Amino acid sequence: SSGEVLTAGVSVAVDTGVIPYGSELLINGTKYIAHDTGSGIDGNCIDVYHDDHQKAVEFGLQYAEVFLVEG
Repeated sequence: SSGEVLTAGVSVAVDTGVIPYGSELLINGTKYIAHDTGSGIDGNCIDVYHDDHQKAVEFGLQYAEVFLVEG
């Protein structure tokens, strides 16, 4: 949606009313970048992009603190 090419394990979908495109996020020690949005992403939820459905299922639903990385 932002026009960026999505990268598995790096790109996340966000609610742009909460987290703007291009924001860097730190979740459980891993850095992610807000590249996308979707109809199922609302408020304080994000969706980590995976290469295929099975990897996404294995990753599953997780709850974690999300930190905005400031440059």
